[in-house]
Amino acid sequence: MENTAYLARYEQANAMSWRNVPTAVDQSIYSSTEPREIYKDSRAWSDAFSSLLYTHISGQESPSQDEFQQFAGQYSQWVYNDLPNSNLRIRDLLKDPDLAQEVDTDVFSDEAMKERFHASFHDLNIGFLDAWATMFGYNIGPDRRRVLNDAAFSLAMKGCLLGATRDGFIKDSDEATYFEPCSANGRSFVEFVLNEIDAGIVLTEFAKSQKEQILILPGPSAFETLAGPRSATPTNANADYIVVDPVGKRTVGVQVKSKVTSQTRKEYDDERIVLLDTQIDLGNQAPKNTERRHSDKKIVGWAGLIAVEAMNRVNPKSAHGKHLLRTRQLGLKQYARRNAKGLSPQLSDASERIGERILQKL
Repeated sequence: MENTAYLARYEQANAMSWRNVPTAVDQSIYSSTEPREIYKDSRAWSDAFSSLLYTHISGQESPSQDEFQQFAGQYSQWVYNDLPNSNLRIRDLLKDPDLAQEVDTDVFSDEAMKERFHASFHDLNIGFLDAWATMFGYNIGPDRRRVLNDAAFSLAMKGCLLGATRDGFIKDSDEATYFEPCSANGRSFVEFVLNEIDAGIVLTEFAKSQKEQILILPGPSAFETLAGPRSATPTNANADYIVVDPVGKRTVGVQVKSKVTSQTRKEYDDERIVLLDTQIDLGNQAPKNTERRHSDKKIVGWAGLIAVEAMNRVNPKSAHGKHLLRTRQLGLKQYARRNAKGLSPQLSDASERIGERILQKL
């Protein structure tokens, strides 16, 4: 979709400013259970990226390369040093059902989940900073394909880390416990994050196959959590990822869903949004023992399979393989190798499947 038409649903992003971002975080918030306190800066940074995206694709003046480098430096420092680790929080919830019940109305309230979505944006986005710089046209060294490869590798690492957390919980208890009501909140968030990670890897694979300068970016606040239905246009336009063609000046969004039904399609803006079904489009399903009383396994949604495949593809002698060795994270490669056994490759087919629908709307 042509940029001007695409932006008509996201006018609120025009009122934001990428310059208005927090410069420090009150460390005392880590002892708080109040979601608004824990994640207050997540929203501000996400709004800043909304402003950057709107500014660029609307044809307004983008920040200079020096300005963006300073911005990205501050953002990276915040993500690595100050962003609360939601994965650890979820691991605690999975391991302690009593805690999960205690905080159910707090950590998993509607407001809290919105704030968690802001935080999950940053978990994805930190690996895409070079993609943002590439969209702005800065000369950063790596070509577009290398930038997309690096983003996919970052996602695969996060996916395998979270997948290992899930496996650790199952090992300490059992598989059926993961599907019991006491684990529902933690499980839903784990699967949500892993599905977003897998979708991002598939989208970067699609972008790499295109001759045009197509880029993939995670959807910041104004294009995701704030892009619900309006009275004039009662359909959702929220997107987990944004597909940008900087040369052709065209943009489309991709929304990740665990299941896409006919009702889902009615609820979404068909012109701006490509819906992605994680089980059908990504192949994220597997036979699991979901009930303690029965030994039979049934096919259920099981996210993280694409991350496993992507990590298993990493050549130990490549730059990414050497990074795993240098940072003492070879366990991720071993995790992927174990979990890839018996799996049919899905990444290439999934990228073609999704890519066709993206190109139709783009």
